[in-house]
Amino acid sequence: MIKYFIILFIILLFNTGNSQTTKTEFADILVESYYSNSNKNFTNFYGGSNNNFPILINPNVILGNNTKYFLSLPQNSYVIVQFTDNQIIDFPNQNDIFITENGCSGEHAEVYVSSNGVDYIKLGIVDDCKTSSLDLNKINFKSVVRFVKIVGLDNNGASPGFDLVNVKGLPNSSIDSYIGLAELDKYIKSTDTLIKKKVILKNVYFNFNSDLLNDTTKKSLDSLVTKLLKYPAIKIKITGFTDNIGDDDLNLKLSKNRAKAVYNYLIFKGIKKTKMVHFGKGETEPIKSNETEEGRKANRRVEFEIIK
Repeated sequence: MIKYFIILFIILLFNTGNSQTTKTEFADILVESYYSNSNKNFTNFYGGSNNNFPILINPNVILGNNTKYFLSLPQNSYVIVQFTDNQIIDFPNQNDIFITENGCSGEHAEVYVSSNGVDYIKLGIVDDCKTSSLDLNKINFKSVVRFVKIVGLDNNGASPGFDLVNVKGLPNSSIDSYIGLAELDKYIKSTDTLIKKKVILKNVYFNFNSDLLNDTTKKSLDSLVTKLLKYPAIKIKITGFTDNIGDDDLNLKLSKNRAKAVYNYLIFKGIKKTKMVHFGKGETEPIKSNETEEGRKANRRVEFEIIK
């Protein structure tokens, strides 16, 4: 068995006991974008397609399995993308992350990786003609990669800058973030390969500006209670989140209330207080885009992490 010291983000699918396959190996959320103005012909991001460039373009075009458009990153411009359906590990004897670029005009970019979206380490430099994939082993990166930052290094090409198409994890290196509830047992037991496990409680969602648990949520939590009672020695951290609508301070308070609502329900169902702690992180760390109602619903969530 290959041993990785990683943080595993797991989503429990309470409506099925079957494991889920990775939905995509591609980065699927744009966390941050910065246009440097180093190309004075444009005041914002530009790019295009093979037949139409350079034109103003939304940086979100690089998300998912995009092959139609590219986003140009002139010198010092950057994007930060996040993986939510999958995460990237250092798989032995191969490259792990692939950066797809359009054209071949001597364009370069620096690539940084992070597990938490805060601390970034330089992985290497990619160009449009030679180097498109990078190996995490080169920097001895043994945590999972959930965030990638790409910084343009020059203004070369007809659409000046590094022409980014998409970012993905390569086969074997891209691992699934989803498991069925029935598979939780093996992750709890596998302390020799996994240090921490973080679980997003599927079907434990909240209405806008609410911390009330509905009947569907309680049913999902009841399934979780069964598992937790099976392993009385473990201790968990419960963390609540919100979408990005409204005041930051109010969202932080709401996220704390959501975590506490789950905490109180688990106590009511027989889980000991000493086996749980709870926190709120407000609108930080979204797992989907807040630009759609579907994404905002996904971000109004509660996670728990096995910490002992």
